[in-house]
Amino acid sequence: CDESGITTVHKPVKVITKKGKHCISSVTSGERGVTTTVVCAINVTGLFVPPMIIFKRKRMKLELIDYASFETIGVCSKNGWITTDLLIEYIKKFTNYTRASIENKILSILDRHKAHTKNINLLDFAKENGLVIITLPPYTSHKLQPLDQSFFKPLKTFYNIECGSWLREHPGRKITTDQLGVKIIMARTKYEVPHSYEYIVDVVDFQIEDGQRLCVKEKLNKYINETNKI
Repeated sequence: CDESGITTVHKPVKVITKKGKHCISSVTSGERGVTTTVVCAINVTGLFVPPMIIFKRKRMKLELIDYASFETIGVCSKNGWITTDLLIEYIKKFTNYTRASIENKILSILDRHKAHTKNINLLDFAKENGLVIITLPPYTSHKLQPLDQSFFKPLKTFYNIECGSWLREHPGRKITTDQLGVKIIMARTKYEVPHSYEYIVDVVDFQIEDGQRLCVKEKLNKYINETNKI
């Protein structure tokens, strides 16, 4: 289980051009964007728990998740980031979805964000419901967190492609939080159904499982990770 921020100002993707071209222009929504947080959980076989999307606003509009997958949770926070209360709400959904119990324990790998480690209510709930939480050492999640290794990077790549296409088709407009939810959902759909991008089918089909295996290997084999990467 992990979360990542996605901004309304996307990062333009690289393009192919003639040799000798040093400057290729591209369009973005502006210099400063609004951050929306996506919380996801995936197991080693690539099965998803419905995500939580946290918008920066006071009141939730259900229209923001109209095109989301079934049971996607749409919530709001003051700054668009996850809070201890929102994390507990998602973990309860996670527990129900995975059918975790004292007899059927579920392992969850988290980073050391304060919403995870300094949340007594979360720890009590996990203990009572058979949820085993492992937190990663500081500054290592980019190498040891399976979601960072194999999910969020391609998700953001597809998101950047979607935003670039939308801006080219709608000149003079910019991406706001009203479109952001749809863009995230479309990017996630293309990640889950990679056949719409045939040139990366072979890469994407197995990268969740490969990401999980890579992280496990790095935890068990001290020689895989160079110290300067952490």
